[in-house]
Amino acid sequence: MSDQSNNEHDPENEDIVLVRRIDRRLEARAKTDYPWLRRLIGFGIIAAAFFYGWIMLNRQSTEIIKLHKKDVEVRANDVAESESSNKPGAIANDADDSPKAMLDSATLNTISVCTKGITALRDLNFNSSDIAAGEATIEKVFAPVLGAQSKHVLQSQNVRIRLKNGEELRLQAAPETANGPLLLKLYRVADNGLPEEIEFPEQISDLKGKRLSDTGTTKFLQLADPPGRALEVERHESWTYPGNIRNQIIWSGTRIVELQTFMPNRFLACSRGVRGGVATMSCKCVER
Repeated sequence: MSDQSNNEHDPENEDIVLVRRIDRRLEARAKTDYPWLRRLIGFGIIAAAFFYGWIMLNRQSTEIIKLHKKDVEVRANDVAESESSNKPGAIANDADDSPKAMLDSATLNTISVCTKGITALRDLNFNSSDIAAGEATIEKVFAPVLGAQSKHVLQSQNVRIRLKNGEELRLQAAPETANGPLLLKLYRVADNGLPEEIEFPEQISDLKGKRLSDTGTTKFLQLADPPGRALEVERHESWTYPGNIRNQIIWSGTRIVELQTFMPNRFLACSRGVRGGVATMSCKCVER
């Protein structure tokens, strides 16, 4: 009995029992472990990482393609604008840099009420997003009706330039008879500020009495300082529509300075001005 009690409290015997317990636990864990599951999880992690990397790479590639397309479009527009500015008759015009004359709500309402019921003017632009945002101009409002659906006649054109010596010249194209062709004349600004007709200088003597053309205008602009640059290009135009409707418009570059719309019982008169240093456009509707 004493021998058995001594064996139970023998330290070496206790170590053996502990080792056996650890061995049994390791054996049990080994039986419940699934090596294939660990491999599957590992492969899953690798696949997920690869898929995420592929998605990010594809997204970056798409962004690069978009940026490239945008860059190509911008370059194409720049080239188109450059080519357009170099075409005969395309005039660099200081008046194009003049500020826009914004239309307030009262002026827009005057135009809308005055032209209401006129079929030829039903496409006037009162609803576009920029106009709704307070960016209305007379050019934007009338743009939809100044097109192929109407008959357009250029009645006269004046191109002003400044020479190197500071003198201003004006090339005028106007008819000498009713419905005649636009013939060229040359003017300078006299001391009293009025235009005075002069002879064509030798460089452009062949333009005298000729019809208006892009070639002739371009040749005249070569006298300017800098060459090709106009102080102002003023055009008088007539636009006619069915129902005895007519627009008479005076342009300075790309800005409308005067517009008159003739209708059977009334007419609309708009003119550009300056108030408090700000460009304005005022319109009145007059019953006839």
